[in-house]
Amino acid sequence: MGRRVALKLSGEAFALPALQYGIDPATVRRLAGEIAEVAAEGHQVAVVVGAGQAGLAVSYHLRGRGIDHVVLERGHIGESWRSQRWDSFVVNTPNWMNGLPAAPYEGPEPDGFMSRDQLVDSFERHADHEPT
Repeated sequence: MGRRVALKLSGEAFALPALQYGIDPATVRRLAGEIAEVAAEGHQVAVVVGAGQAGLAVSYHLRGRGIDHVVLERGHIGESWRSQRWDSFVVNTPNWMNGLPAAPYEGPEPDGFMSRDQLVDSFERHADHEPT
């Protein structure tokens, strides 16, 4: 039998890391208030920081377990891939390793390497199909 691990999170505990990550202060205040309200009602609260490959995968599994959560990203899905990588950047893991839950790589080059833009496109398609 599995055990459930719950993170007790108050609005204040969430606010500082979110601000340091670069989330808009007005959004942080609004979400911190919502988190405090939900936690006060005795519900579990999960916050996923970052909407890249790991954040989208965690969101998928939280949703599958019925755990309410919010995914925070400073900009668009995969923002650090968009704004902190060279235009010519190519992922250094083969395409077959870059799938997401319920969305494995199904392209013609499983042993090839995606460009930055192709990887971000795959994140966006996943988010459109599996809303976070």
